[in-house]
Amino acid sequence: REVRMRQALEREKEALVGRIIELDPRTARAFGVQPKKPVKKLYIPAEQYPNVNFMGLILGPRGANQKRLQRETQCRIWIRGKGSVLEGSRGRGRHQTDMPDRSNETEEDALHVEIQGDTHECVARAVAAIEPLLHPEGNDFNEYKRRSIHELAVVNGTVYEVTCHLCGEKGHRQHECPTRAANAPKWHV
Repeated sequence: REVRMRQALEREKEALVGRIIELDPRTARAFGVQPKKPVKKLYIPAEQYPNVNFMGLILGPRGANQKRLQRETQCRIWIRGKGSVLEGSRGRGRHQTDMPDRSNETEEDALHVEIQGDTHECVARAVAAIEPLLHPEGNDFNEYKRRSIHELAVVNGTVYEVTCHLCGEKGHRQHECPTRAANAPKWHV
């Protein structure tokens, strides 16, 4: 009876401490509790769109898009689940400081983006930034893909910027220059 009573009191204490921490997360350390960071999973529709490289879009050239999203949203972003790791590289290169090893849990799950942030607002911002990438029929998706291809060309050093020799602006050639028509001499016959 005494053991059951202690267990009931312990559960009640945990519930009350949890409620206090929920109201003011700064008090978690006073209770010796490490506050849990909010986590959100966004499943990637790889089965519905087999020809779309979602991992490439989210990660970007050499991880540039992922790093930018992490900076802007102040969240950690990972791609987890089946197909997220190349075959044969399971144990190599896995950083213990990045995220706890949950390989059994994530290997069985479908391909998804996992977002972890300090606050729910940060996680909501990250979700709002990543969700348009998971819907290939939207205009945002095409614009993002075009920008990613341009970034890749910049990283590889294969960008060729066209510059007009008449006006000095980029984006058009001399024979397409809009100022050429305005400055052209008018012949009188």
